[in-house]
Amino acid sequence: MKRKPDSMVAIVFLFCLGLAATGFASILSDDEPRIAQLKTVQTLAEN
Repeated sequence: MKRKPDSMVAIVFLFCLGLAATGFASILSDDEPRIAQLKTVQTLAEN
């Protein structure tokens, strides 16, 4: 069986690592400012 090139494996690994880092960053980020902004926009839209 033929092995994939090491460069291809490295690119896929870095892509997965980036996805994991982005996921952890979004989980750990504080969502309160965005929620407050959405409530303000919704209130303004209702008026």
